[in-house]
Amino acid sequence: MEPSAIDGLRWAAVLGWCNMRPEDVLGLLRARPLVPLRVHPTDAREYDIRHPDQAIVLRSRLVIGVGADGGIRERLEHVGFLDAIRVQQTPVQLG
Repeated sequence: MEPSAIDGLRWAAVLGWCNMRPEDVLGLLRARPLVPLRVHPTDAREYDIRHPDQAIVLRSRLVIGVGADGGIRERLEHVGFLDAIRVQQTPVQLG
């Protein structure tokens, strides 16, 4: 599903106004070219997703590969969709 196909209510979920849905995040990850994403869980951490292979969308959570650039990740972080308050598209280079 392309991000343009997400209706207003579902965009509200992606932007953090209500709980996220896995289908919404999957749609953002499938967009070409990918606009980098920043995930904000309720515990004030932030996770940047710069490549679609860096994240796995499961029914109840998002698994994000973090650490070490160059394609090999140091660890996986699990963010439950009920625990993520916002997914932000960041059109500028994440740093």
